[in-house]
Amino acid sequence: MLLVLYIAGNYQNFQTESQQLILSTLSFSSIVLLIFSILIFGETIIRLITKGEKLKSVAVLLTMIFNILFSIFCMSFSNIVYYLSEGF
Repeated sequence: MLLVLYIAGNYQNFQTESQQLILSTLSFSSIVLLIFSILIFGETIIRLITKGEKLKSVAVLLTMIFNILFSIFCMSFSNIVYYLSEGF
């Protein structure tokens, strides 16, 4: 949602400070998503080994892999755009 808000803000002429706040919030939420996705990924691996719930665990693993990749993309995007918006 923050990514969409940032893109919409470019077309609606948000102030620079507002866009930088959105980018900082996007970066922070991406870090939190990454941390929780890694923790759930580890917990699912442990559950897969101990309990043997294969189908449910594989679905959760695939979802967590997607979340990890998405959070890395959002974090990279927000940091790159933030540094570019500050200027060299």
